[in-house]
Amino acid sequence: PAGVPQVSFAALCAVGLYSATPAMVEKANNLFVLILATAFMGIIALGAGSADFGALIDMSNQHPQKVADAFPIIFLSLVYHNVVPTVVNQLEGDRTKITQAIIAGTSLPTLMFLAWNAVVLGNVDPSAGASVDPVSLLQSSASSGSGNVILGNLVSTFSSLALVTSLIGFVYG
Repeated sequence: PAGVPQVSFAALCAVGLYSATPAMVEKANNLFVLILATAFMGIIALGAGSADFGALIDMSNQHPQKVADAFPIIFLSLVYHNVVPTVVNQLEGDRTKITQAIIAGTSLPTLMFLAWNAVVLGNVDPSAGASVDPVSLLQSSASSGSGNVILGNLVSTFSSLALVTSLIGFVYG
C-alpha cells in the first residue's frame, strides 16, 4: 500500500535513534557519512561522463534575471540557520574565529553543491522543460537499460543516507 515504505523507514530511524546510545549513533553516523561521501564521489565521476556541460553554459539556457530568486535557496541549502548558532557557541563568540570557521567550513560543501547541480542538471535534456525531476532521472538510469546501473544505485544510496545523516544531525545537533 502507498506510504508503507515511508512509514517503515521513519519508524526504523526513530527506533534506532531512540534505542541506541549516543556513542553507537556517532559510530553509525560516521560510517554513514563515509558511505555517503563515497557515493557522492561515484555520482560525480559517473554522472560527469554523461552530462552535457555545454548545455549548462549555452547562452540560451542562461537566465541571470532569476539568480536573485535563487539566493534564499542557496543559503538555505548551506544550513547556515543551524550552523551559525552552534559555531558561535563553540567558539565562544570570537568573531574572527567564527568568520574563519564558517568560510572554511562552507567552502567544501559549496563546491560539492555546485558539482552536484552541474552533474544532475547536465544530465537533463534542455528541451525536456520544467517537468523533469533530474534526481529521479538519474535514479531511473538503473532500470532504464541505459547501462548506468551503478549511477542509479549510487543516487538512491546517496539520497537515503543524506536523509538519515541529516536526521541524526538534527536530532543530536
